[in-house]
Amino acid sequence: MSPTVELAHRDVAGICSATTWEVEMRIAAVKNWVRARVAIDNAIWASNKNVFKTWQKGDVIILLVGKDGVVVAEVSGAPFRSNVMFWDDDLFEHRIPIRVLQTFDSTIGQEVNASIRHVLFDWYRIYGWVILAQARIPDDLATRVSALLEQDNP
Repeated sequence: MSPTVELAHRDVAGICSATTWEVEMRIAAVKNWVRARVAIDNAIWASNKNVFKTWQKGDVIILLVGKDGVVVAEVSGAPFRSNVMFWDDDLFEHRIPIRVLQTFDSTIGQEVNASIRHVLFDWYRIYGWVILAQARIPDDLATRVSALLEQDNP
């Protein structure tokens, strides 16, 4: 059975609530907050490869933003293809809708990002493929990452 995690988040009206879900977790990365903002502002995650075949509504994606922050989001719909250009340097036609649950920026974002990378390193030693493949991570690792997020949740 997959572990569960609960994170507080603010909705668009600024009302704080908590979300609990069974963790089917994936980890991905973007270079910086400019790229992350495109995903956040348009409520989509995208790829040049069709990596979303097995993704389901409710799956959690941990987005490492360079070494500066972390975005926690959940899949909010079915994968689709689009030719609408959001990013300035690539199409990323394979897309999936997301709902952002939490962002960690500034000093706390750097700390959470480093902690997640440390856990990935302990688990895999060479963890870049995990981020590139955006494959579902094992439940034990998802539990460790979830614990880090709960610990640093303001």
